[in-house]
Parts: sequence; structure tokens; C-alpha cells
Amino acid sequence: NNKYNDLDIVTIKYSTAGETLWIARISGDDHANESPIDLQIDSLGNIYIVGSIYRDSIMKSDIILIQYTPSGTLAMQSIYENSAIEEPEKFVLDRNGDYYIIGMQNYYNGLLWKFSRSGQLLWDKKFTNNSVTPIDIVYTPNGNIGIITDTANSFNIMLLSPSGNQIFSHYYVYEFTIFIQSLTSDKLGNLIATGISYVDREDGSGDEEYIT
Repeated sequence: NNKYNDLDIVTIKYSTAGETLWIARISGDDHANESPIDLQIDSLGNIYIVGSIYRDSIMKSDIILIQYTPSGTLAMQSIYENSAIEEPEKFVLDRNGDYYIIGMQNYYNGLLWKFSRSGQLLWDKKFTNNSVTPIDIVYTPNGNIGIITDTANSFNIMLLSPSGNQIFSHYYVYEFTIFIQSLTSDKLGNLIATGISYVDREDGSGDEEYIT
């Protein structure tokens, strides 16, 4: 395909010996660019991919959901389209194979989408403030969703139920700059975040520190 305006999503499965087992390609609309952003595998070996599809003709990006069986057979492909510009960034799966996706809408609105295993939108949730960037997402062992968002001088850590109801939300504002980069959960469902902070000194120098 034309590399400038017709990019496809390619998925390759390799054996433990490095042999190519299969190659699958998703080609959407003509003159559209499809790009993967994240990939997950469930306990049965099924492969889930979330990506974006961008159409130059209307200057618009939408979400594409893809599933393959362990043997590389296409099990599901769905494109979520509405009037907004959707830019997915990361996702996790729950026990049912439902997708929880974080990303941006219309460039500056942070958003969480939940899609069913079959690719149907179940609900979406806009983060409270504009210019909030979602950083990471985790599915906890007790079935909840942890999310970290970031602004210029603060970050917010939140825990949501599978239906999108807020369990807690805490903003942390510091006198120094902080960048949270990753989020995970322990076996009890507690959330652990890590990142870096930059502290300005009176002499104009600064120290970069790792925090957890």
C-alpha cells in the first residue's frame, strides 16, 4: 500500500525458536491510516489490539478494535465512529474480555471508554478537567480499574468500579514538578504508582528524583 496515506495494522506471531507462525493484516478504508497503540493477550491465548484509524480526507481519528484467535484467525474487527476525534493510548482487559481504554478526545479531553468483547461501546467517562492527560491504566485482581492522570503540576489517582462509578479519586499537588509514568496493582487491589520529580534549588540548579 501507499506508505503515505494507506497504512495497515500488521500482527506477527513468533514461536519460541523465533519462527514466524502467522502474519495477519488489517486494512481499513482506502486512503486511511490504521495504527496499533497497544496489545493484550487473555488466558486462552486470544489476542486483542486497540488502534486508531485516521482519514486524511476528513482529518479525523477513530478507534479500531481487533481480536485474533491463537491461530491468527480474525475473530472481531470493529471501528468506533462518532463526531469527535478519538485518540486511544492504552488499554486493559477484564475477565470477560471487555476493553477499558484511556486516551484523548478532541486533543485536550482525557477520556475512558469501555467496550464489550464484541466491540460495542458500553459507556465512556470524561475526566473532570480539560487539559488532563491520562498516563496509565491497570485492571486490579478484585475487578476494579485504576487510572493515573497528569496535569502541569499535579497528578490524580483514581479507582473505578467495572460500571465506571468512582470508588476514590485523589489529587496530589506539589511545589515541585512531578511526572508519574507507570501504575500497577498488587494482589489485594492496592495501587502503586511511580515516576520522577524535579526540585528547583535556590541557586537555580535542579535535582531529578525517582518517586514511588
